[in-house]
Amino acid sequence: MRVDRSLVGTILIALLIATLVSFFIFGEKGGPYSVVKSEYASAGRNRFRVGLSVLVKKPISKLQFSYFCLVNRTDLIRGLARNATGRAMCEEIPNVRTFLDMAKAGFVEPEPRVFTAKIPLWETPDRLVEKEFQVYLYDFSRETWQAVPSEIMHSRNRPIFGRGHLWDFYDAFACMLDDTGNLTYFYQGVADFYLNKVVSIEELTIQRNDEKQVFVGRGEQSGPGSILYAPDRGVVLFEDLKRNDRIQILFSLDPTNTPSIDGKWPVGLSQIIHIVEITADGEAPQYIVNMVKPPKPAPKRV
Repeated sequence: MRVDRSLVGTILIALLIATLVSFFIFGEKGGPYSVVKSEYASAGRNRFRVGLSVLVKKPISKLQFSYFCLVNRTDLIRGLARNATGRAMCEEIPNVRTFLDMAKAGFVEPEPRVFTAKIPLWETPDRLVEKEFQVYLYDFSRETWQAVPSEIMHSRNRPIFGRGHLWDFYDAFACMLDDTGNLTYFYQGVADFYLNKVVSIEELTIQRNDEKQVFVGRGEQSGPGSILYAPDRGVVLFEDLKRNDRIQILFSLDPTNTPSIDGKWPVGLSQIIHIVEITADGEAPQYIVNMVKPPKPAPKRV
């Protein structure tokens, strides 16, 4: 019997996003702003909603939001020799090493961002726990954008990599180390609002009080209102903010339009980690880490 793939995909995603979503905020408290709301949840059939609302508590000259979206590719490090620890071990991973070598050859080598995050894991078939990991986040997107002409990055005729686009040539990486310093998980992806954003994001809204910009995705529009012209590298900057200013960054997406690893099926939401870095006037960065809780493992057959 032939099964409709779209129907299977809809059922799988419905089961997946019906689970709870975990988000973990790491950073300083009592700063010049407050995160009022963070959304990362289902918004109905084949729709997912990602949003962030911030209230300014005192004047800020520069408030910046940097987005990252990465896929679990721990399979790429399973045969890796563990001859080092911590940062040195991360930089032995071939994907990361390649970019570091290119950076040394012609660019300034970026320093990794280092923070902690809690990741939901099934400790047993009936027990879901959140374990804390130290994260090393490497961002080489600036080097990519410096190397590739802007007219290509903003063109629908740019080169294509598999089901993704040029900005989905993965140039952001995250290593996760457990409490003993062991490299446990490896993620790779993009410094951008979401993976495969041209077709996955339906609409992106960036708003300060009553002023807002709307960018339309899903290939429905070209020109300034297109998602192609959303802030490059997923970096949104607000300047000269006053007390009680309200900021909102919100987008809806179709989770069936994420890239494929095997060339057949879109990456499952439980395999994606979504990170937002918030920086304000030299204050210590704050990180919001979003993950869909993994589906409950199937019972073992006796």
